[in-house]
Amino acid sequence: MRAPLAVVVVSLSLLACGVDMAAPPDSSTPAPSFVVRVSSGTVALPVGQTVRLNVTVTDSSGAPVAGVDAYDWSISDSTVASLKDGVITSLKAGTTTVTVIAYVTRAGTRATGQAVITVNDPTSATGSCGDGTCSLAEACQCMNDCGACSNGPSSMFSSLTPTESSAGAVGAAVVVGSKFRVAKAGRVRTLKFFKGAGDTGTHRGALWSSTGTQLAQATFRNETLSGWQQVTLSAPVTLMPGTTYVVSLHSSTGQVVSSGGFFGSAMTQGPLRALADGEDGPNGLFHRSTSNRFPTESAGPVNYFVDVVFEPNP
Repeated sequence: MRAPLAVVVVSLSLLACGVDMAAPPDSSTPAPSFVVRVSSGTVALPVGQTVRLNVTVTDSSGAPVAGVDAYDWSISDSTVASLKDGVITSLKAGTTTVTVIAYVTRAGTRATGQAVITVNDPTSATGSCGDGTCSLAEACQCMNDCGACSNGPSSMFSSLTPTESSAGAVGAAVVVGSKFRVAKAGRVRTLKFFKGAGDTGTHRGALWSSTGTQLAQATFRNETLSGWQQVTLSAPVTLMPGTTYVVSLHSSTGQVVSSGGFFGSAMTQGPLRALADGEDGPNGLFHRSTSNRFPTESAGPVNYFVDVVFEPNP
C-alpha cells in the first residue's frame, strides 16, 4: 500500500541501498539516480519498543532530493515487528527487514532502501550493565541483568546517530537545544552533545527552565574530534516530574549536527521524555547569538542532539 508523504526520524547509523529505476518519460534522457538511506541498518530494540525510522533521499552528488511524492513501506517478517508509515514496534525476538520505496514522479524515478531490525528479548538477556548508563537498546537488558539500571543514570539520545553526522557551518554562532521532562524527581550532573567531524568551535552547555531561567551552564573541555562529548556541572541540578526543561548547546562557529523531523513524536527513554513538537510549544530550538542565551526560535521539529545524564531518586 502506498503511504502518503511523511516525515520520519532518527535515529542511528545509516544504510544505503540500491536504486530501482522506473522508465523515464523520454528514453533518450536517462532518469537521475537517487539513493534512499534508512536509519538504521542495524537497529537493535528490546521487545515492546516503538521507533520511528528516518528516511533521506539524495541525488548522486549527495544533495537532498525535494518533491518525493510517496513512500511504500513493507516488512519481511511482521511477527517480529509491526510496521505502519515508517513506525516500527518490536513484537518478539528475531530479525526482520524493512524496505521503503521512494517515488519521485517528476523525474520518472523510484529508489529503494532497507533497514535490518534486530529485536532482543530482555527476559533471556545475560551480561552486565557496564557503566550503568542505559542506552535505548540496552535499557531492558540492563534492568533485567542488575536491577539498578532502572534507577541509574539515563540519557535521551545516546544510542542514536544524527542524520547529518558531519558538522555543517551555519555561518554564525548559534544556540540549539530541545525540551524534555522527567517522570520522577532526580538530578542532572552532566550535559552532553554530539560533535560532528570537522567541528572546531568552542561549546558551552546549559540547562534552563521552560521560561528561560538558567539553572546551570558549563564549557566543554578536552573534546574528542567527533562523537558524544560531555561535561560535569559544578553542582547537580534537581529536576521535578511534570515540569518542562530545556537543554542547550552554544556553538561559537555555528557548526551543529541534526536530524530533521525528529520531534514529530515524543521519545521516551527510561524516566526521560523528549517532548513532541507542539506538546509544550515547539521543540527543536535555536537562537543565533554570540552568547549562551536561551533558545526560543524553531525551524521545525529538528533534533540537534543536545542531551543530559539524568539520575532519578531511588
